[in-house]
Amino acid sequence: MCHRLCALALVTASLATGASCGPSEDAPSTDSLPPGTPVRVEETPSACVGMLSGDTLQEFFQVVTPFLLPDRSLAVPLASLGEIRIFALDGRFVARHGRRGEGPGEFSSLSAAWPRGDTIEAFDRRLRRITRFLPDGSVETLPLERVSSAQAAVPGALSTGWALMGVAEAPYGGRDRMALHLFARDGSHMGEIASVEGIERIEVGNFAGPHPLSPMAFFAVGHDRVYAGESLSPSVRGFDSEGALAQEVSWQPGQGVSPDAASRTVVDAIVSRPDPDRALNTRERLEAFPIPDRLSVFWGLMADEAGFLWVRPFDPKIHALELGGPGTGGGWLVLSPTGLAITSVEIPVDLEPTFIAEDAIVGIQRDEHGVESVCVFGLNRQTVSTVSR
Repeated sequence: MCHRLCALALVTASLATGASCGPSEDAPSTDSLPPGTPVRVEETPSACVGMLSGDTLQEFFQVVTPFLLPDRSLAVPLASLGEIRIFALDGRFVARHGRRGEGPGEFSSLSAAWPRGDTIEAFDRRLRRITRFLPDGSVETLPLERVSSAQAAVPGALSTGWALMGVAEAPYGGRDRMALHLFARDGSHMGEIASVEGIERIEVGNFAGPHPLSPMAFFAVGHDRVYAGESLSPSVRGFDSEGALAQEVSWQPGQGVSPDAASRTVVDAIVSRPDPDRALNTRERLEAFPIPDRLSVFWGLMADEAGFLWVRPFDPKIHALELGGPGTGGGWLVLSPTGLAITSVEIPVDLEPTFIAEDAIVGIQRDEHGVESVCVFGLNRQTVSTVSR
């Protein structure tokens, strides 16, 4: 994907870590981390909604990108209903925004929402527009200039507008080409700023589709930057709100399992799921895929409100595409925006994080029946640094 830059300021950070799911012996102690570095997520949530039986307002289905507003209220976007429900942190329902439809303030396909200060912004994938719910109760609807490879919003607000991504090319026998675009606040297209390789599509016999251990592209918005990376490479590029490459952060991944061992593990896990009559055919199909030369090194990318990057090391037992591939909890690497620090933070294992504030993490939890709830966990950051002492 070509990209044009009006300015280039490249900051390269070479960071090191040990084991993929936790800090190594060489990882810095919290005493040496700069102020603001995330160091610990509380083990128990400070708030949860969607867990009150019999309350229809807390019955959730297809939750997407829940987040906190500046007044500490919790926004829960529901793709299934085309609405955004607002709750106080004590669980009280406060308000709702949006409904099904195509008029102002309505959604045909609500796919993501996020805060811009105390304004709520949301993207409608089908109508290709941004809807803004302002604090005074008014609604703004902004159609986006049509660009074929700008298909999904990267949740988050940029000072100049928004970032969208999508599939530009999808060849079989190769990897998708993912395009990253910027759009101005009047809806006009500012340009394609980056190209990232995505899913690997392979034809095997009568089957064509993604490789079970396919890599992926990941994108995130935070601190007025948009980030892009592809999961085979331990590096992430950061672009400013005008589209200029502003930062490149890299790290040394921990030692993972071999591609051969990962392939066997994934095939065994997938085969154990179907009914016995289908198990043999499933195994034959999956074992026909070639063993990849390399495995992904990360599977999940987030940027928090303080500018730190969070990267989830790849675990084939959890993240292989045919196993669902969620970016769930566990040990996440935290990379400083200036390259001065790296540490590891444990997120509750059953939480799919969606938003990282200064002092809290918001995410989706699902029980054994797939019932969704949204929880908020406290986040502790380093307050005193000894780096300069």
